[in-house]
Amino acid sequence: MAKGAGHGMIDTVRLTRLLADLVRHNSVNPDLVPGAPGEGAVAAFLCQYCRSAGLEAEVREVDPGRASVLARLRGRGARPALLLNGHLDTVGVDGMTIDPFEPVIREGRLYGRGAFDMKGGVAAMVEATLAAAADGPPPGDVLLAMVADEEYASRGTEAVLREVTAGAAVVTEPTGLDICIAHKGFAWFTIETAGRAAHGSRFDEGVDAIARMGRVLVALERLEREVYPRHRHPLLGRPSVHASLIAGGQGLSTYPDRCRLQVERRTLPAEGPEEVAAEVEGLLAELRRADPSFEATWFLSLFRPGLEIPAQAPLVRTLRRVAAAVLGREPALVGASPWMDSALLAAAGMGISFLYVAATTTANYLRLRQERQEMGLRGTITGMVLQFITGVPKIRVAGAENHAFKTWAKAYAQQRRLLFRIGQIKNAIQVLTSGFPVLSSLGIFYMLWKIQEAALAKGQPPSITTGDFIAFNAAFSAFVAALQGLGDGPGLAPLLRGHPRVGSGGVHEAQEGVAEAVRQVHEAHGLAVPLGVGHAEVTPKVLLGVPALLVAHHHHLLALEVGEPPHDGGIVGEGPVPVKLYEVLEGLLQDVQGGGPPLGAGQLHPLPGGEVLVGLLLQALQALLQEADLRPQVHPRGLGGLPELLNALFQLQDGLLKLQGHRALPGGGGGGPGSAPPSASCGR
Repeated sequence: MAKGAGHGMIDTVRLTRLLADLVRHNSVNPDLVPGAPGEGAVAAFLCQYCRSAGLEAEVREVDPGRASVLARLRGRGARPALLLNGHLDTVGVDGMTIDPFEPVIREGRLYGRGAFDMKGGVAAMVEATLAAAADGPPPGDVLLAMVADEEYASRGTEAVLREVTAGAAVVTEPTGLDICIAHKGFAWFTIETAGRAAHGSRFDEGVDAIARMGRVLVALERLEREVYPRHRHPLLGRPSVHASLIAGGQGLSTYPDRCRLQVERRTLPAEGPEEVAAEVEGLLAELRRADPSFEATWFLSLFRPGLEIPAQAPLVRTLRRVAAAVLGREPALVGASPWMDSALLAAAGMGISFLYVAATTTANYLRLRQERQEMGLRGTITGMVLQFITGVPKIRVAGAENHAFKTWAKAYAQQRRLLFRIGQIKNAIQVLTSGFPVLSSLGIFYMLWKIQEAALAKGQPPSITTGDFIAFNAAFSAFVAALQGLGDGPGLAPLLRGHPRVGSGGVHEAQEGVAEAVRQVHEAHGLAVPLGVGHAEVTPKVLLGVPALLVAHHHHLLALEVGEPPHDGGIVGEGPVPVKLYEVLEGLLQDVQGGGPPLGAGQLHPLPGGEVLVGLLLQALQALLQEADLRPQVHPRGLGGLPELLNALFQLQDGLLKLQGHRALPGGGGGGPGSAPPSASCGR
């Protein structure tokens, strides 16, 4: 027995036996190895194990034979739940020199298929939960999601996220007990070239589609060799592309009329499907310019975003602190090349996951979940400027008067500590006193500031309703428009660029509501430049009128690039940028790149390392449940308290408040909205 991070005792014998039993169950993913059994048997075993240990548990089948296990340790209070996530499926067994499903212990290490990736992590999180239970009910629920299909399409985690939510998530993938704050994404796409079928002797008629595909391969190789090395991430290195599968032709004596190439592109966190699309379209357009007869089509079959978390995020700091207490060393902040389910957890609004980490960040104000697809929604600038103007170090969003802002408020409420200093307000004052002509905007700034000041004076947490947020949007829009009068150069014509991430399932209804609101705003004010969801060229008048509703893909703090077209989203002036505007924007810039060496090849850890992992998880569990109060609070005050000045500022709320009507933001429970208690059976 060993003592955990709390008072509960870690039973290392029980831990080792559980890991060995998990390894004995063949759970090779059948999508990777046709005919493999999948996770059904190991899920049934693990469900019964958890139930016999006193946890609530049930099996959830995502497809026949493809099963996940949901288990729960009930908490004593209403604190947000902590989700522990790990996958039950494994890759195949080719190349193994031992019996893959008969675990062997040698020199303190357990060998077998999945012992490392990642049944060891699953066993550790179960043991950590049992050790926590020995101390009595925790402040909030602990959810264990032991999922199917992580190695292929992540259907297990996607299904779990349709049922449960949590304030934070821990993923126990192997990282050498360091904290992974970034990982790459990927895109799968198919290119098809067209030729003309003809007999092999009729060179004057035949057009070789395979030869045309050769030009595509050469162009992809040029990207890999010349372009990608210029784009590097401090933790992840550069992006990459490779040709995975190719097929074409009908016979040796026939010109092939079709050739199909399947490609995998590994992306950096700042890259979304639109960057991949632009890259492929540009490649094919270049080939068409070189040969007008060149014919090719392409389609994107799957996109999974990368992930990046600020090293300064509060939960990262918490986990680093408790990890140091257990390990006796401060864990490094690292990046990983593979894609993990952690990105799905982040897109669902989970606070953070650890040992392959996922988190909402200050930039990820908006989160919109779409069945089997994720859309990253990001408030571009307004939310950060709101904190920047008011100088409030912590903002808790209270209430949501309409459908569009409901998602924004929920995600924003989970980010308690924003990363900007109170001292930055001097930048705002400098601009406000530099001839800023819109007194109504100044009045709203002052009103919001006084609301926060009054709350702080009463010892209450600062509270920003979505009505306040709409007022600020309108005020800051006028503020940016007024900046055209500052500086010596030509008038500023900002461009706000949003980047869409829309899956094959189509556009979510709330996003359609956003598009309708944008259309109404344009009709009401006769704006010269069209504004669309996911693609925006916005006049200064409404630069920040509806920015938080634009679809984007970024997973880091807003990157503002002044004076040149942004490759990553931001603001650019067509002429010289006024100095005053630059001073304001400069105050918003924040370096979020974490340090630390890249993640190297992992090693199998000795069994005592499993004990350390359990202790680490247990202490992190307790710290998160006790310290991370992420629940949004419903506030009775709505739009009624706003001054009439709001109506004079472009009446932007007219369009915004028509998004699906007025709805309140639910407070949520320990298991999260929509989560059902586990059933009494482990049957599927």
